[in-house]
Amino acid sequence: MRSRVAIPIEYVQHLRAELCERPIDYIQILSATIATMAKLVKKSKPDSGTSQYLELPLSHHPRNQGNTKPLNLYPHFKSVNYWTARALTAETLLAAGIGHSENLQNVTVSQETKKATEIAQLTKLYDERLAKLEKLLITLLGVLFTITFLTFFSQLTLIHGGRKDTSTRSQWAHFTIPILSPFASVVEHEVSVVGSKTIIGLGLVISGLAYLLLRHNGRNRP
Repeated sequence: MRSRVAIPIEYVQHLRAELCERPIDYIQILSATIATMAKLVKKSKPDSGTSQYLELPLSHHPRNQGNTKPLNLYPHFKSVNYWTARALTAETLLAAGIGHSENLQNVTVSQETKKATEIAQLTKLYDERLAKLEKLLITLLGVLFTITFLTFFSQLTLIHGGRKDTSTRSQWAHFTIPILSPFASVVEHEVSVVGSKTIIGLGLVISGLAYLLLRHNGRNRP
């Protein structure tokens, strides 16, 4: 039959107070428990080495109605009190450890969730900035290609135009102005007002201004 052991209420209250004040400091809880157990053992010394019993009638048990033989219940050994206190301490420490583990796990999960959310936000922000930089680079490359193409086309036009002019000038290169002098001649020289170096310099300046303008607009956008 399973026996019941009476636990002093002072010990339970003292243990609960220790757990509420310092729920994670197991060493101090154990030291306080051992000290309390020693006090309880000193207070509850039996008169002899035998056990003390409370005799209750057997008829009080629901399974043995009608029997009047005495039944020895509630033994009060020193060893029983000692092992009962140890079992209660172990259960209390186990409950405190489980609660601490659950709290630590909840904090860890919340921190990991927060970290994952922040990483996702940073990744999204960097992706948006990278997309803007790619668009800016494509625009600048387009402008540079357009300027290069226009410069090359203008040079080809000047070359072909110069060849045609030389063929026409070979026939009418020199002519005499009899009004000024019968020995004076005028030679035609066609020279472009805007040279190739000037065109290249203007193209580079326009490209730099376009780059600065696009970069300024990209920074001002949210």
